[in-house]
Amino acid sequence: MREYFSQHDYLAGRVTVHYLGGCYKGRGILKWTPEKGFHLEAFVEREGPPLANRLEFYRSEPAQESDYHSIRMVPQGMLWAVTPKFPLVDRLDLVQDKHLSINLASVTFCTEYDPPLGCASCGRAIYRVGKSLLFGDTAVTEMRIGDKKFMESHESGLLHIDDIMEIRGIYLHRSQEDEPRDLEVTWAFIKRATNRIYWHWPEAFGQALSILSGRTVHLLSREMCRCGRKYTQYRRSRDVEHLGHLAPLGSKKSVNKEALLKLAGFLGCGNPFAEYCLRMFYQLVEACRQESWQATELLCSTILEAALRSVGNYAFREGDHGWHVKPHLEQFRKQFLSDTWREACDRVLKAQTRLRNRNAHPDWLTRPGGALSAKEQADSLDDMIYLTRFYGYMILAMAGFRNLEPRFPAPIAQWGPGMIRGTGKDTA
Repeated sequence: MREYFSQHDYLAGRVTVHYLGGCYKGRGILKWTPEKGFHLEAFVEREGPPLANRLEFYRSEPAQESDYHSIRMVPQGMLWAVTPKFPLVDRLDLVQDKHLSINLASVTFCTEYDPPLGCASCGRAIYRVGKSLLFGDTAVTEMRIGDKKFMESHESGLLHIDDIMEIRGIYLHRSQEDEPRDLEVTWAFIKRATNRIYWHWPEAFGQALSILSGRTVHLLSREMCRCGRKYTQYRRSRDVEHLGHLAPLGSKKSVNKEALLKLAGFLGCGNPFAEYCLRMFYQLVEACRQESWQATELLCSTILEAALRSVGNYAFREGDHGWHVKPHLEQFRKQFLSDTWREACDRVLKAQTRLRNRNAHPDWLTRPGGALSAKEQADSLDDMIYLTRFYGYMILAMAGFRNLEPRFPAPIAQWGPGMIRGTGKDTA
């Protein structure tokens, strides 16, 4: 797995891709670098029906489901490799030159493997977490020569063992102090489960870690060993993004291990509510990326309606004005929360209404009362923080966390400075 961090060239035989009603087959070279991902150069021949007399390229329309294809190949020394499906359109190189030159963000490899006894499935994964997170356990590293110990270091780690699975997590060594931290997690399922759970659990673990820590933890690679096969996936590395004030559960330096494993189990189970939770989080990520304050407000405020409509299975229909946020928010409270959340839900409704109104009736005025005035922007930030924290509680509630209490940050005017530095002067 740690080979992920070095460059590789693979001789790719039996490259196969379907395009324009035919099957293109050939061979080539697959190159890998962590920062850029994969690049495939292959020369292919078309098999199947001949091309149509008229082909249209570069049409101004979104890709259709039929445009999505994967590329399969057999790298030297492996059983097979495959890419995720992606839109394959406007490939003049395939049609004219019988040549495929393409960048790929991810590839999964399959090799033979001799599994250990007593383990239904095992594997490991590497995550880019940025700054270190604390998990409540300690990993001890020793350096010995013979029987003499020269060095011992202590760092946060992760250890969990029960009758279902065993999990261990350690931080990988970094050559420079300012490099982002990478967490390696090894796991083994003692009880048998479906292949989907085995393969998707590492992804769900990273997603749960993202939600709980308020940052985009990225799965760099994962490996699963099962039924005499080892499946390894590499993904292009990406930078960790911190959500700051808009983190759904606040920006955390430590993560509760039990909450992490429970949320990961929920996100990896295939429940439709799990998909809604992930969409809520990644729309918050998109809101943080916006350069415009008003765009951030809009993306934050629309999450509530989208979540309530999805949970209630109520799609928008043109001319249908019978759906309103308030009764469905109350329905959500009754289904997932408790009576102690009545006041918080009232505040959420008011915050969402204010943000939506600011975007439905915008202005660029900086005078008192204008949308760009200091007070209005401070009030807007308070509303967004309150909403995003409520979204975090919604995620936990849908994941099965019970007895949640409505704890929200004070208005930012009461926060005070993040740091006070003395100047050495007498200010008396």
